Amino acid sequence: MQVRPPAAHAASKVDTMAAHMSSRTQRRLALALVAFTCCAAHAQDASQPEVAPNLQLPDHGYFWALDIYQNAPELFPVVQPLAEMAARERARQEIKANPPRPDLPPAGDADAEANHEAAQPAEKESRKERKADEKKAAAAAAAAAAAKERAFIANAALQPPLPPDAKSVGDAGFVVLQGTHSRREFHIETPTFYLRAGTFPHPAFVLIRMQVDVKHQTRRIASPPAEALAGGNGRGFAAVQVQAMPGGKWVKLTMPTDLPYGEYCLVRILNKQQWDANVWDFGEDPGAPENGEAVTR
Repeated sequence: MQVRPPAAHAASKVDTMAAHMSSRTQRRLALALVAFTCCAAHAQDASQPEVAPNLQLPDHGYFWALDIYQNAPELFPVVQPLAEMAARERARQEIKANPPRPDLPPAGDADAEANHEAAQPAEKESRKERKADEKKAAAAAAAAAAAKERAFIANAALQPPLPPDAKSVGDAGFVVLQGTHSRREFHIETPTFYLRAGTFPHPAFVLIRMQVDVKHQTRRIASPPAEALAGGNGRGFAAVQVQAMPGGKWVKLTMPTDLPYGEYCLVRILNKQQWDANVWDFGEDPGAPENGEAVTR
């Protein structure tokens, strides 16, 4: 007697049940399946909407920017410099506490240990060779540490926003960022941003052009005027249009006009008298290299 495998037996039972179903029942099942597929696709589109041909927003992160580099659209994360700095410091502390080690065979593996020992000469012929080996080992450890930090920096770009550092209109002093250029630069003059819905209760932003201090290698902004916090436009600042995207999972931020070459930041408006000093910085430079954390599909 021939015994059919379980999978074939199950398939046969399904076919038998389908054969005994009325055409009306089959149509209902087909409609239910189509409805389920459409709902699943809609949920996917809402959480990861397509923002350019074959380019969807990732399912992680909080703040993304749409750029075009060498005629190809791509997304890169926008991050508060202080949040990224804190994450990078955590990476350094982690590397310091758990320094990279040479890739040795696992303990107890006799064959691997024998192969490792055979690959090493019993004695070094000279001090020069020993120093060369030590230099190679140090370079390998440094490379491993750098790779680990790069991976953490990429993760740092996806850190949640910091709690607001509330400042009032007219407060003295500046928000100062290190470096004359942002680590993230747009290659087009029409930047678009996407903020995950729910990140802030009532998202409202103003765009401010930063002052670059070449002598001190910094960028800075002063307290925005009351007009900026009220949604107005003026010299060096402009209101950002905020629009909820279909599905309610993301919010789209667009600029009121094309942006020329320069350094900018997005400032969150807390109310008509207060703003958040933890800004998001970016630059406009068509000749800048590709952003390191770019997502292309």
